[in-house]
Amino acid sequence: MAMDYAFYSGKSNVGFNMKVNEDYILFDEHSFGDNLFCCIADGAGSKEDNFRPSAIASNQVQKVLARLYKKNPELFIDNVRLFMEESFFSANDVLIGFKLGDESSRLNYASSMTSAFLQRNGILTFAHAGNTRLYIIRNEKVKQLTQDHTEGQKLVDSGQISEENYYTAIERLSLYNGIGITPLPIIQTGALRLKKNDVVVMTTDGIHYAYRKEALFDILMNTETIDEAAENMVETALKLRVYPDNISVNVIWYLGDE
Repeated sequence: MAMDYAFYSGKSNVGFNMKVNEDYILFDEHSFGDNLFCCIADGAGSKEDNFRPSAIASNQVQKVLARLYKKNPELFIDNVRLFMEESFFSANDVLIGFKLGDESSRLNYASSMTSAFLQRNGILTFAHAGNTRLYIIRNEKVKQLTQDHTEGQKLVDSGQISEENYYTAIERLSLYNGIGITPLPIIQTGALRLKKNDVVVMTTDGIHYAYRKEALFDILMNTETIDEAAENMVETALKLRVYPDNISVNVIWYLGDE
């Protein structure tokens, strides 16, 4: 899919040894003028029903932001980082409310989620909670902008385990923060200006626990289109069969504002 300043694509697969895809990806190029909104989420506790926490949280964020943009586009653009944070709090309230009265069967009903808002001028604003990720690929280097909100990342930050050992530590699977986990989640937000030909990659852990971030660049360089790149990122994780989980990715290639 394309806008006149960016190509984008999202792919999701149930993964191997998995029955239900609890991941969710979303793009919206229609509700925000000539800007692009996207989201990737990794939920838990769906119990094979249609009420996936990843979908509920993602669509709540989109709905809140679209309403705010429609009401006052200029105010929205001036405060997009704040509004994205507030939309995450709204999604958190929805998931926690969804569990009320049914706590026993929806004990683990929650979601990791990362959202991004790209303006024509290249300003990318993001919000994040959990262990989904957002990377920027620039000048052949892959930089992770989000931080995993896991017990394993705490061990890395405190120096108890190395970054390399993180990917085999069982604690990497234990979230201490996300949407629907606590009444007041920690929302990481950030903003930067993209340069021409920067690529944004958003992943669920079915990808980034299967292979390292440097492989994202290698895959990108060996494909002809963004759609093919997204497909190959998912297929690579499937073929490696390292980590049994749903597998999802969003990819955005920024063409510049010319």
